[in-house]
Amino acid sequence: MTRSQLNSIEASYLDDPTIGLRNLSPKDRRRTLARVAMPTLLDSRDVAVILKCSIQHVRNLAKKGALPEPITAGGILRWTDKDIRQFIAMRGAKKQGVF
Repeated sequence: MTRSQLNSIEASYLDDPTIGLRNLSPKDRRRTLARVAMPTLLDSRDVAVILKCSIQHVRNLAKKGALPEPITAGGILRWTDKDIRQFIAMRGAKKQGVF
């Protein structure tokens, strides 16, 4: 992550009381921001819990291409939490006839 990216993230999170950046030194502030800015990766088990289905069903959905494109790390399928939230929102919109 570049310094300019961290500075823009820092500006957006500076007043967030849950993170408490104002009380940190600049070095600790950057470390905290780097952790906050990293996307959360979910494996098949996590996605199965979120979608309330089996792990095998998640794998089948991934194989069919019904889920967003996974990130593979060491042969393990992983998705960002943002991608899964968007997938759920799109599926809900399709069921309601929006798409």
